Amino acid sequence: MIRTMLLPVVLLLLPLSLPAIAEEAATTDEDYIRRFEERFKGATPAAAVPEIATPKIFDERFLGEKLREHASKLSNDQGNIAWGTSYYMAALNDMFLATKEKEYLEANRELIRAVMAARDDRIGKQLWTGETAKAWGSDKYSKKGRCIFTVHTGVILTPILEFLRLARDSSDLKPSMGAEWDSLLTDSLEALAHHNKGYREGPAKGEGHYFGTDGEIAEDGKHLPANWQSAMGQAHWHAWRLTGDEAQKQRALALGAHIKNRLVKAPDGAYYWQYWMTEQPVTESTPREEVQGEDSSHAALTLSLPILLAEEGALFTPEDMERFGKTVLFGMGRLGKGVLFGDITGNPKSSPDYVSLPARWLNLARWTPEVKTRIVDFYLKHGSSHMGPQDIALLVRFGG
Repeated sequence: MIRTMLLPVVLLLLPLSLPAIAEEAATTDEDYIRRFEERFKGATPAAAVPEIATPKIFDERFLGEKLREHASKLSNDQGNIAWGTSYYMAALNDMFLATKEKEYLEANRELIRAVMAARDDRIGKQLWTGETAKAWGSDKYSKKGRCIFTVHTGVILTPILEFLRLARDSSDLKPSMGAEWDSLLTDSLEALAHHNKGYREGPAKGEGHYFGTDGEIAEDGKHLPANWQSAMGQAHWHAWRLTGDEAQKQRALALGAHIKNRLVKAPDGAYYWQYWMTEQPVTESTPREEVQGEDSSHAALTLSLPILLAEEGALFTPEDMERFGKTVLFGMGRLGKGVLFGDITGNPKSSPDYVSLPARWLNLARWTPEVKTRIVDFYLKHGSSHMGPQDIALLVRFGG
């Protein structure tokens, strides 16, 4: 697990293409609990969410000068916009949705301006191919050199496009933005279009997926992990909602179908899946113990497209979402009492380091209420000293 200090907050940076790390020395739940408690030691237990997550706490830690300081130092060279600032932008959207206070959108507007100013074509940086892209490159992950990573584009654009939807539909902000709203949409669509060359339909009817291009993974042409597909799918869905472009909608649905058709329906009623999903759709039920589950951190990103589509009545049904809820109850959160596993199957060999921003699973509580208890208990017992902006924002929105 990679960690980077992003002022003014400490945020976890997700590795691009590593599956959950198994710790072979651990073989029992007791072994895992010991390592888990060691990893999250030092937190002061809280009796209730308002002790650790309120609008006042969020504002003190993440608005004003602290936001401006963060915005003044933006660079994606090491993946920091993708795996840090994207959470900050998403948190500001969540705070607006929780409170309806326009100040959170105004703050996000400031942050988004800085993100757009850090795009490769605006800072004059070329990729290893010689191209200067209208997106955010990184020097960190590829042996080839500077690349545009599909997952980076997806996670950066999703909160920006969601902001544009909120500014248009849920506040009076859009009129005051004037031409800037249209400019931000154009900039976002340009970055999204950079990846058209890496998209193909299939392999099954109604599916679509992104594959590696230009050295972003070791094998060009290989389908990308599910969490990458999900990140892009969310961006396409928001783009459709903003533009009415049916091609954007169909791509989001095709990416969602690609994920849905590769989820394992386990006998316990849950969904489980791998970091690298299978090339072809899954047709057989498999017990969770036999699934090499995606780590809990990346899996939350994989889950985000199904949640978005389910919220809007598309593709994923309430039954599907209840299965995801059981992923928490019978897999990653099966022990309860604030303990969460590092992979979605609840494998005691998994690493507690992958218990990162578990509040992203809270939205499942609308279909499976017990999910809220499993996730909130983690924060009440362990999480108060490990919380970034989106932890707090999601607890304010869903955990009270």
